[in-house]
Amino acid sequence: MECVQTFVSRLEEHRKNAKTVDLSNAYRCFSSDIISEYALPRSRLMLQSPNFAASYNRVVRDFSQICVCNRHFPVIVPIFMAIPRYIIAKVDSGPLLAVFDNQAVSNPPLTERYPLIIYPT
Repeated sequence: MECVQTFVSRLEEHRKNAKTVDLSNAYRCFSSDIISEYALPRSRLMLQSPNFAASYNRVVRDFSQICVCNRHFPVIVPIFMAIPRYIIAKVDSGPLLAVFDNQAVSNPPLTERYPLIIYPT
């Protein structure tokens, strides 16, 4: 019940300040808080984040799109992971960098999995 009260109060706050609300992000935060309240030891408290956690929700949406592309073109992620992190940070400091960091933690670099073999000429 606390999540519902927080959700309504946040919407009311935006109405009083005449600010627009991205309802997609608002409902995503609402559902995340309810699910995490029951499934985890404590709630994620996404409803309390500014702009209804717009940057987090953007990362989730972009990551799901990358997953769909990777399913059909499995070469994309290995190529992406071969790009140095500082280049990705210059291109996009948000979702791409978060995906890169997530993959770097869960998968070792390509050079560790596929060592470069140089044959003498």
